[in-house]
Amino acid sequence: LTSSAKTANSIAMSAMRNSGDLGIIVEFLRKCFSINTLDQLTTEIINTLKKFNFNAAAYVYDNQDSAINSTDGTLNELEITLLQRLKGNIDSIHEHNNRLVISREGVAILIKNLPANKDDSSRLKDHLMTLIEGIANKVQQLNELNTAKSARHQNIQHAVMNAHKNLKAIQQEQEGHKKQNMDILDAMVHDVESSFFAMGLTDTQEEKLLSIMTH
Repeated sequence: LTSSAKTANSIAMSAMRNSGDLGIIVEFLRKCFSINTLDQLTTEIINTLKKFNFNAAAYVYDNQDSAINSTDGTLNELEITLLQRLKGNIDSIHEHNNRLVISREGVAILIKNLPANKDDSSRLKDHLMTLIEGIANKVQQLNELNTAKSARHQNIQHAVMNAHKNLKAIQQEQEGHKKQNMDILDAMVHDVESSFFAMGLTDTQEEKLLSIMTH
């Protein structure tokens, strides 16, 4: 009976731990809906890892940007290099002693204090897999949003450039018409001036007639 009671108690405690761990994951996924940048995402990842009592670092990246952070606020060059080298490595898992490095497209996480207890270690690794899946999906969403935003920006630039070209063409056409009209007017004035002598007009009459034609 004592053995059975201990087993039942152990199962109950394990179920409670799992329930609490899943609650942390669900809370992270809920917060992901309001995240708009990689920096915000990294902050929430670190906050979540702290709730699991991990000493850890996280690196997230997309096609345009990246962000890196740690639970204690410090990162040495070796850790930074390690995480950045995992960029592009899909479904990579490396474990050595109490250290674990796990990555998916868009994210890499370094755990520096994996529990020595095998059951606890396995449980937490399962939760990390769920967490990193959610992170990868969020990075993909942010990447798609950034791509769409970039495409809209390029479309606006093209529209502005086309409008500028069209306006310049209209201005050139108007200048061409203006020059053509001036040439016609100059020719008319020249023809009229040539006929003044035959018309027998005085100088005053000639000047008045020219003034009417050119103003």
